[in-house]
Amino acid sequence: MVISKRLHLSSTWLERLIVCSSLLASIVLMRFTAWKENEYFWTLAGGYPFWLRDIIDFFYYPYYLGLFIVLIVTTSSMSKRFYKKRKISHAFLILCLTWMCFLGCSFLLFANNFLNLMHDRPLHYHQPIQQPYQVPGVKP
Repeated sequence: MVISKRLHLSSTWLERLIVCSSLLASIVLMRFTAWKENEYFWTLAGGYPFWLRDIIDFFYYPYYLGLFIVLIVTTSSMSKRFYKKRKISHAFLILCLTWMCFLGCSFLLFANNFLNLMHDRPLHYHQPIQQPYQVPGVKP
């Protein structure tokens, strides 16, 4: 009985560049998602600058959609190429890691909105932070 080996197929420099840049883009998306879902980010209590809030508010969903399209196109082109030769490359494994990062961001984003809908709140709602007011120099 002969067992066939699955050999690695070397990827091109363009595939490596696209996969590495999409991994970097998904890591940036993870940071954006962490800011977006943090209630301190949207208040003055967080200490975040206004321009960063505006960037996240305006560019998050186009960035998310653009990364999703890039991942779909890259995965389909790489899977067709590697399926024909029945081999796999290291770039394809990094692409799987990129998908895991992207799906983690998607889960966090949609879980918050699902919970908001379950509690009859609007989408992208963040509950106000309850901070007790203290007068400086007066002990409670």
